[in-house]
Amino acid sequence: MCEPDLGSESFYSDPYPVYQYLRENDPVHWSPEWGGWLLTRYKDVSAMLRDAQRFSNVGRMSKFLGQLPEEVRKDLRPFEDHFQQGLINSDPPNHTRIRGLLTKAFTPRLIEAQRSRVQTLVDSLLDSVKEKGGMDVISDFAFLLPTAVIGEILGIPPQDRERFKPRHLRLSRPRAKKSVGIEGVFSWTHSAKAFPSGT
Repeated sequence: MCEPDLGSESFYSDPYPVYQYLRENDPVHWSPEWGGWLLTRYKDVSAMLRDAQRFSNVGRMSKFLGQLPEEVRKDLRPFEDHFQQGLINSDPPNHTRIRGLLTKAFTPRLIEAQRSRVQTLVDSLLDSVKEKGGMDVISDFAFLLPTAVIGEILGIPPQDRERFKPRHLRLSRPRAKKSVGIEGVFSWTHSAKAFPSGT
């Protein structure tokens, strides 16, 4: 295999041969398409996640947006402010504090109480692709189910959840560094502005 292109359509269609190749030949791989490192061995990923001193989560979004012209970055300020906070963009002790709050909100009892509603959402998603005779498990199910479940928990009306689905898909997929999902970021920002503060 030649140098893998992590920005190609073929990679997103079937990434597993590339992952296998990298695990065997280049387990700590620099990707110019992503503008970052890709680790493919469990022990390396585990070691990195446990070492917040050298591999911090803080400031990742600012580093990404820092490559943009200031006039563009100004329009993306709501997006940047949002992603500067929260669990996945923090290190201990703040990460530990937020995780503790989430753990209290998602006890086994509370999760079990959601079972029947989640099953209904699963059935609905599967029914929606029945006529097609097939489905893309990621785009038709795996991305949409968490959006629907979180929407239920937050009390977002179903008609409003639809507005987030395409943005969620675009933002969840890495892009080549030169374009790196900016269209999706703008879409997310404009969508977020449409909701009242505190929604």
